[in-house]
Amino acid sequence: MKKITKKEFIEITKDFSDIQQQLVCAYLVLAKNGKSWPKHGVIKINQESWGFKKHGAGICFKKCSTGELIDAHDDMEKNQESSMPGEFRTIYLQ
Repeated sequence: MKKITKKEFIEITKDFSDIQQQLVCAYLVLAKNGKSWPKHGVIKINQESWGFKKHGAGICFKKCSTGELIDAHDDMEKNQESSMPGEFRTIYLQ
């Protein structure tokens, strides 16, 4: 495993957070009426396709080209307003 510097870690974390924010916001736009939550589909962010699959209170996004996963657990159906930018809780990247 490659060692990274503190500066590299901060940059990776910022990039990850930005992508997560864009994905969740795009999903919330798809579900803006709050009555019909899409179970699966594809979202395009920065000219890259991300598949998504709804599960429980969150959504798992998978980058089509690399298989990267971003799993956003935020009880979005109950907390649409708090799921908008800056209010993410628990996420992970594989």
